[in-house]
Amino acid sequence: QGDVVEVAHEALIRQWDRLAGWIDENREQVLLRNALRREALEWEGEQQAPAYLPSGSKLARYEELYQHENESFTQIESDFVEKAVKRRDTASVEEEARRKKELETAQELVKLNEDNLKISEENLRKEKRNRRNLVGAAIGLSLLSMIAIFTAFQTGKANQRINEQLAQSYWSRALSAREEGNPEEFLFFATEAMATLPSPGTRKEDEIKLSIQGDLEQLPSKTFLHAGAVIGAEYNQQQDQVLSWGYDGSVRVWSLSDSSLLYQYDHDDSVNGAEYNQDESQLLSWSNDGSLRVWSLLDGSLLYRFDHDDWVNGAAYNQDESQLLSWSKDGSILVNSIAYDQGIAPSLLKSLLTVSTGKRLNPTAGVLERVSSEEWLEINKAYQKEAKAYFKDCSHPQKNIWARQNPEQARQLRPDVDW
Repeated sequence: QGDVVEVAHEALIRQWDRLAGWIDENREQVLLRNALRREALEWEGEQQAPAYLPSGSKLARYEELYQHENESFTQIESDFVEKAVKRRDTASVEEEARRKKELETAQELVKLNEDNLKISEENLRKEKRNRRNLVGAAIGLSLLSMIAIFTAFQTGKANQRINEQLAQSYWSRALSAREEGNPEEFLFFATEAMATLPSPGTRKEDEIKLSIQGDLEQLPSKTFLHAGAVIGAEYNQQQDQVLSWGYDGSVRVWSLSDSSLLYQYDHDDSVNGAEYNQDESQLLSWSNDGSLRVWSLLDGSLLYRFDHDDWVNGAAYNQDESQLLSWSKDGSILVNSIAYDQGIAPSLLKSLLTVSTGKRLNPTAGVLERVSSEEWLEINKAYQKEAKAYFKDCSHPQKNIWARQNPEQARQLRPDVDW
């Protein structure tokens, strides 16, 4: 066993100044280390955000502690101190560079003022030697004005030279882009070179204009943009519109005459395909959101929607557009009817069912009941009147059930429809 020393009385500790100093010093180190550990953990919990790094005198104390005790530091604590020191040193370098730049600028201004002052003083001395009367003083003032004008002229010439050099730099970059096979970059830099030239109508401007003429002719005559990658596009029959669809989940119809967006219809995921119907009054689209949808090009409304359990990979109308065929990643192929007008009101549809079947639903009993002949006649009379009134303004007369039941009346009421 080693030697053991016991304190005879605790009064000795209170009176022993050196020991008390050691204890206080160690207590301060422990408190400092605990504070560092706590802040390092907080910094780590905030995804090491720079705002949580220490600075100033606190960082100086942490850095000194790290230099003496880094072997006992955890990795997080070491990273915490090292990144704070690096951040401080980087800021110091940037601040020093900024101050140096300000000093250089100030020195340049001082030198420019001194040069101008020397010129002014020399001219004033010459004037005093030649003229010592009021006329001489007036001439001196005139000379000062001329010096100011000359200085401004020299400054203008300097700016002109700078712009000429900058324009030449843009033009060189444009020529490099052309050699690299980048026509768009060539046009942008060439145009910037012309805009930077100090004087319009120069030979250099004419040279650049002639050089870019062929490239300008290669630009697209029309450009349309989605918010993401475009999956497909096609013309309409008249070729005055462009239909497009893409990963941004939208179906868009563009005008070729003025490049405007005529219609936009949105799915909840990327759109895999779209097409017009025969008379181009509707659009069919299908999407990774599992739906196929039919949109009206007359009023922008959603006419039909049918759903699969996964991506819809394709869809198509049948010949008379009474059905939609669709197939999906879920392994299913669906045929959905669109032969009736989905804009029909539920109350009118209930009357249609009763007129067509001679039955009606008893919702309380939850059963179908047959109606009497007298009731059927009354319901049919009301249905014919209501259905006829609805047909006059419906959006899809070709699919209207009353119109198919009464074709002659329908043609008379809606001669505008291509029957």
